[in-house]
Amino acid sequence: MESCQQIEIVIKSPPKQGQATAPNQARNRRGFSAAVVLERFGVEVLGLDRCRELLIGLLHPRGMVCGECGHRDFSGIQEATFRRFGRVQCGGCGRFFTARSGTILEGSGLNERQTVMLAAGVGLWLSSPVIAGLAQVHPETVRRWRAKLG
Repeated sequence: MESCQQIEIVIKSPPKQGQATAPNQARNRRGFSAAVVLERFGVEVLGLDRCRELLIGLLHPRGMVCGECGHRDFSGIQEATFRRFGRVQCGGCGRFFTARSGTILEGSGLNERQTVMLAAGVGLWLSSPVIAGLAQVHPETVRRWRAKLG
């Protein structure tokens, strides 16, 4: 049985002007603090295409299949539309579906970036308010997703 460890993230303020820094640090080296990165980090820094690739791989490891009839023969245009989370029509049964249909994402209302950010935050055991801020969702959404993701 695996055990989960909670990770505590501690962000320290950068040293004040004139205050000593690490001994091996070059005097004129430009940098940034973890606090500034966290302040500016959010769903907008995640690449949309990469988030889509990740989710498609997780949700549909065997490729595009109609959840109604099991049809697998789709055109390249249909597959590209599906991979962009667009709506396609099955050539076998005529049903319309998306990459979200029949998955944990169906009806969620979250975009692909929010989904990845939220799942990563939950997986890293970040606090709900931090995840809500990063994913740009309500804290109640985080609570519901914690329950869904286990």
